[in-house]
Amino acid sequence: MRLKEIKVKKLFGVFEHVIPLKMHDRITIIHGLNGYGKTTLLLLVQAVMQQQMGRLRRMPFAELILTFDNDTELRIHRDELMGDEPRSGKPVRLVIDLRQDGKQRFKHVVENADTSSKLGVPPAFIAQRIPDLEQIDAESWLDTTSGRILDLDEVLDVYGEFLPIPRRKPAQKLPEWLVEVTDSFDVRLIAAQRLLSLGAIRRARNSPSPVPFQPAVQIYSQELSGRIQKVQAEYGAKSQELDSSFAGRAIKNIPSPTIEASELEAKLRALEERRKGIITAGLLPADQNAVPIQGGQIEESVKGILALHASDVEQKLGVFDAIVAKLELLQELVNQRYSFKKLQIDQSGFRLISDSGSLLQPTDLSSGEQHELVLFYELLFRTEENALILIDEPELSLHVGWQSEFLKDLERVVRLSSLDVVLATHSPQIISNRWDLTVELQPPSA
Repeated sequence: MRLKEIKVKKLFGVFEHVIPLKMHDRITIIHGLNGYGKTTLLLLVQAVMQQQMGRLRRMPFAELILTFDNDTELRIHRDELMGDEPRSGKPVRLVIDLRQDGKQRFKHVVENADTSSKLGVPPAFIAQRIPDLEQIDAESWLDTTSGRILDLDEVLDVYGEFLPIPRRKPAQKLPEWLVEVTDSFDVRLIAAQRLLSLGAIRRARNSPSPVPFQPAVQIYSQELSGRIQKVQAEYGAKSQELDSSFAGRAIKNIPSPTIEASELEAKLRALEERRKGIITAGLLPADQNAVPIQGGQIEESVKGILALHASDVEQKLGVFDAIVAKLELLQELVNQRYSFKKLQIDQSGFRLISDSGSLLQPTDLSSGEQHELVLFYELLFRTEENALILIDEPELSLHVGWQSEFLKDLERVVRLSSLDVVLATHSPQIISNRWDLTVELQPPSA
């Protein structure tokens, strides 16, 4: 199932936006003046599909309608109820219904919930625990990484797993039909502020120490190292399995198979080129044994052995199929942008080599270079097939020359990873000549 249209009514009390997604190209670009709600639209979709009901209650809209490619509609109506709550204004109820073929099939009501009484620790502890949060008053915090002011519910939505409190359960259990719809595909928001990330090593819940924040480029290098080591271990296990049984299978493989000698030699040469590509991608060391290629006529007596060997090599190298194309594309996209340095990849993660041969750290990159690497890494390695990716301001820290090439690069990633992308931008350079992919947010009708 894929998202086909986003419609919101009374956004900020005034805007009515309809965003038909570009289903064929799989890239939709939202643009419009500041204050028209580009980022808020992305946050709304994320909140629904990630079941963040508390965030939805706090967002300024009257109704959100998500239409999917099977003509299913998910409608979220936000009701402000009578009465007042300190700081939070009126209590809010969400009415969610699922429609198919224009008829309502299911309905669910999410009542207003009181989260503050369930915190279990003094509010001042939050800023001590999360260094990037500054407490403004009793129930408000400034997120210094994004500049947004968060209330308690939002803090718990974003940082709850890093606080020494019991894992929160939804105030109300969501019905199975709603869970099924929201879990039907992965949704990921790549925010404008994406150079910092929570540390990969998460401290114990009862530790009073602050949660470590690290540059995302450093964390992703460590993460990629783990991915490479995992696939290398799979390759080693497959090699051991095939090598240990090779002799017995070789004996059974005589007489020679019917494959022609010329066909076998061509296959061996293709496997050797494939192996070299995997070495270049940083997945195998260069001293791995080459695929033997005969010069001249292949003897019938060895043809069966070589055919079996080729089959085994094909199975071994097949372990890398899921990752090698992504690594090659990541290196190509990044290296065509970087000046006086090159990105290399090996089992330690990212390796950056200057033109003079010096080894650089990922954090030595400029902010624009880090944004490029972080963004394309997330798109290639942190998404699932048919995921919906929401990108806010991809032009951030990018030179206009890089912006003008961004969409072409994104199209290649979308084709390889089978993604749907909705991005919000202010930059005509990002749009380039693809105005056919754009949806402009309109001012309120008179």
